Amino acid sequence: GDYIKKLYVGREGTALDDELYSFGGLEKIEVEEGNSSYESDNGVLYNKGKTELIRYPRKKADITEYQIAESVTKVRDYAFYDCESLTSVEVPSKVEKIGEYAFEYCEKLEKVVLGEGVKELGVSAFGRCYNLAELEVRSDIEGIGANAFFVTGDYIENLYVGREVTALDDTFYSFNGLEEIAVEEGNSSYESDNGVLYNKGKTELIRYPRRKADITEYQIAESVTEVRDYAFYDCESLTSVEVPSKVEKIGEYAFEYCEKL
Repeated sequence: GDYIKKLYVGREGTALDDELYSFGGLEKIEVEEGNSSYESDNGVLYNKGKTELIRYPRKKADITEYQIAESVTKVRDYAFYDCESLTSVEVPSKVEKIGEYAFEYCEKLEKVVLGEGVKELGVSAFGRCYNLAELEVRSDIEGIGANAFFVTGDYIENLYVGREVTALDDTFYSFNGLEEIAVEEGNSSYESDNGVLYNKGKTELIRYPRRKADITEYQIAESVTEVRDYAFYDCESLTSVEVPSKVEKIGEYAFEYCEKL
């Protein structure tokens, strides 16, 4: 399997065993016209009708930035597993589910955009993506599988929150590697001030990124009444913080492990 570069699926192939499209050496998958179960687009395997992306060949190297077809609603388990040349992927708005291990070991992946329709991320969906530095979230993701960003969270530096996000799971703003959190203008639930995440109206400070290093002395916004649980947890560069007069509550573990404070 490490040496098979091209897979050709005939028109009668209607129940393809996943071992065939999982070959480590695959560069291209083609489907014969008239197949009732599968189709191929630029060497990528989809179901018929392109509502599910089944497999992006591991050794496909002719493109590095990939836009998933707009018709797709599901990215299958292991769909992009160990794809060595991908640097960015945009997940379109109709996609609701990204399967287990879908992007695991995509070691050159630098940027991912999760579209407005994504509701579920499978187990280790983006695990071990050691160069994924930028993540854009455009939807309220209701189901996040165990270790969806296993190890990868240590490398994500920039989180961008789209205007449609109203209930951001704390998985996203708890990444160990975060340096900045930005919020799209027009968001009704969140806003950002110099890379720090607040609720809309800035009455609650939600998260100060752990690896934010451009400042060491921080003045919390004067409008804040609550500092959320874990808000400054493990912030490695902070040396001083001033809590303004309106703050009534400082949450659990809010400043724990701020070792330079």
